[in-house]
Amino acid sequence: MLTFPETKPDVPHDIHGWFSNNNKEFLKPLIVNVKVIIELGAWLGSSTRWFCDNSSAHVYSVDHWEGSIEHKARKGLQNKLPILYKTFIVNCWNYKNRITPVKMNTIAGMTYLFENDIKPDIIFVDASHEFEDVLADLQTASRLFPSAVLVGDDWTWRNRRFDKRNTVREAVLTFCKQNNFKISHNNRCWRIKKINH
Repeated sequence: MLTFPETKPDVPHDIHGWFSNNNKEFLKPLIVNVKVIIELGAWLGSSTRWFCDNSSAHVYSVDHWEGSIEHKARKGLQNKLPILYKTFIVNCWNYKNRITPVKMNTIAGMTYLFENDIKPDIIFVDASHEFEDVLADLQTASRLFPSAVLVGDDWTWRNRRFDKRNTVREAVLTFCKQNNFKISHNNRCWRIKKINH
């Protein structure tokens, strides 16, 4: 199983992130008694640390730490990209016994965790914002971990490259329609509810 590096990287702390109070209000009641959380997309660890601070769960953070399409095109973020993973490790160093970084893309990472018999109570989907990627994340998570609660961020996010479409929302709605699942959401976060659950 993957672990933290033995030596703390020599890069500065950087608390940049997008994990808002809206996320926290929505997620806090859902993680009270969970033992295992998988998060898809970690960036610099704001959500990761919050999960550790607000639950007793072990967090498996799945991210390739290369940044996404919009990160690479956004001013002010390019200088963070070469040291994303090292900065995540530094930011989360005090939680290293409760966090497992899985440095892979989301599909490979979930497959790796499944093959290592990890059984998540909840999966937080917050990686790519591309429709196809989000849909693939949901399909894979549901297939490999059918008992896990699926939640995520970016319900209101507008994809500027696709005429400001809500591509994350579209993927969640498509997945739920395909599987006859229901959705609850607030301004930013969403939860998929299976029928009779």
